[in-house]
Amino acid sequence: SFRFTGLPFLDYRIFVEANPWATAEKEHSVPEPAPIEIVLEVGGAIDGLVIDSEGRPVDGVDVTLTVEGGAGFTAAGSFRVPVETITDRDGRFTFGGLGADTFRVSVAGARWQSAQVDGLIVESGETRQVEVTLEPGTTLTGVVRDPVGQPIPEVEVRAIAYSDGSRRNRPRGTTTTDARGEFTIDTVPPADYVLRGTLDGWLQSEVDAVSDGPPVEITMNPGPLISGVVLDREGNPVARARLEIAKAWNTPDSHQCEPDGKFSFRVSEEKAFTLLVRCLGFAELVVEVPEGGGDLGTLTLEESVRLIGVVYDPDGEPLSGARVTASRNDPTRNQRGSTRRSTSTFTDSEGAFSLEADDPYAAYQISASYPLLLPSD
Repeated sequence: SFRFTGLPFLDYRIFVEANPWATAEKEHSVPEPAPIEIVLEVGGAIDGLVIDSEGRPVDGVDVTLTVEGGAGFTAAGSFRVPVETITDRDGRFTFGGLGADTFRVSVAGARWQSAQVDGLIVESGETRQVEVTLEPGTTLTGVVRDPVGQPIPEVEVRAIAYSDGSRRNRPRGTTTTDARGEFTIDTVPPADYVLRGTLDGWLQSEVDAVSDGPPVEITMNPGPLISGVVLDREGNPVARARLEIAKAWNTPDSHQCEPDGKFSFRVSEEKAFTLLVRCLGFAELVVEVPEGGGDLGTLTLEESVRLIGVVYDPDGEPLSGARVTASRNDPTRNQRGSTRRSTSTFTDSEGAFSLEADDPYAAYQISASYPLLLPSD
């Protein structure tokens, strides 16, 4: 038996793991009074061997198990992936407690080309055998420097295949430069490559390279400098305000003001961009930064407003523990189109809620939800 206590009134998904049983899950709503019963089924397994081209076992390489076409669970919803392990001294690895599904095994390790085996169908109670052969990797080496020849540490260097005169976007290997600006990638097949260096605050740079060829040198230039100061309407500095560079898909680059409200940082591109200035208690400020950056001067934040209200149940009684969400259109979240931005809270013992509205001039949609009750907005 098991028991969870002190949970908010929400919907939950409960997982049970007990190898060699298949991991099971069940959805449950609190405060639904019915006891929870979870039935475990016999799990499957994948037993594997990693060898080199001479048939010798390869130890100490990383093995990753994923579901083909899955988004975190098997088709039966009985196994959380990806999961990882390392081959032992005999080159062997095992994944147990698998639900029935189709899996992919991927193998990677220093000095070896990565490999994978697709279409591994595992049934309940079955142990599937798999053998993975690794080929030796070739090496790309070099150093990253600034325009005056100083080494740049912590640069991400990617090796991208260069085939038939056209660059292919799929990276073949990735590493990071050390304190001397040097790097080594030893997991790529023989080929011609483009080595791409990226680092926050520096302009991206590329050079051509040949596997097992001579060391190469990548020169990177500092990105444009952005500076200014963030103040409130009374002219007081807004300490620790967060400045984010809006991006179409990736996580935005984030920086923070100093205690005196001043900021100064470099960006990784020379083109124009949108800068979002955010701080608790203030409305979000959207700033369009021109190409090449520069001093933005004084950025003034206005105080935010709060959205308050009460949630009632169908009988007209205040509802405690309801989830309340305020959402609005935010074009800056995606440069290719408008998306929704939201913030949430829970009602108190009197059914009341209070949410901060980061844009006092926007129209918000307020929605409330509670287990076993229809949502309302």
